[in-house]
Amino acid sequence: ASSGDPSLPPFLQCVLRVESGGNYNAVSPGGTYMGGFQFSQPTWNEAAQLAGMPQLVNVPPNDATPAEQDDLAIALYDADGQQPWTDSCHNG
Repeated sequence: ASSGDPSLPPFLQCVLRVESGGNYNAVSPGGTYMGGFQFSQPTWNEAAQLAGMPQLVNVPPNDATPAEQDDLAIALYDADGQQPWTDSCHNG
């Protein structure tokens, strides 16, 4: 169990702002990308495993709590760096 909201790295703060305007309930127009970080379901499932939170596999990302979404975004960022997300937040 997470003890409150982890402080997001600046890159993920940018992703949250750019991808969803900070709306953890956001869903893309086509329905493919969900939640504050606009995860696709396969990427979310992978991140859930990385985070050691298998109970979140196959949960729609926008149905998870903001803290859970942050935890999974951090796990994916720790594993894959900036690569999974939009170029607009990348430094240099």
